[in-house]
Amino acid sequence: MSKMTGKVVWIVGASSGIGRALAHELSKRGAKLIVSARSKDKLKSLVKELEGEALAAPCDVVDIKSLEKAMKTGREAFTTIDSVVHLAAIYDPMALRALDIEKTHAITNVNLNGVFDSGENGIESVTVYLDANNNQNYDFGETVTVTDSDGAYQFDELGAGNITVRQLVPKGYSQTSPSTTESRLF
Repeated sequence: MSKMTGKVVWIVGASSGIGRALAHELSKRGAKLIVSARSKDKLKSLVKELEGEALAAPCDVVDIKSLEKAMKTGREAFTTIDSVVHLAAIYDPMALRALDIEKTHAITNVNLNGVFDSGENGIESVTVYLDANNNQNYDFGETVTVTDSDGAYQFDELGAGNITVRQLVPKGYSQTSPSTTESRLF
């Protein structure tokens, strides 16, 4: 049995490319899918192609109300969302001499702001640490910081290589995803 069997995964940016391919792969592995993108027709076509249970929830990542509606649709259908994979992006290569500020703004809005403006507020005063020995516990001496009033945090002067970032679950909250025993999607 796959680790994905029965997991609910919301793929934002599922209408083409990597998002569409991931939807097919996760569906084969038994995941229940919420697929989102701006194109309703492409999403409907994708849902018909998938092997397992899937729901089309169209949205535009730069429109908070649209994103909230898609999230609500997914939660109403599946009760919970175990993982979100954000792949929404646009790409329009251009030479610097032909730089179009409006296109550049649109690209930034979808590719960057859409990720941060996900419709959920961050949590203040959460301890975030670099798990140097990857033992899933905060150990004395590991690099640590605390989230600000928007839930944002930052680590400065990190070297190259693989870095595992973890958080301590605040009092009154419980970790639902990823599970404490599975640290990878696959």
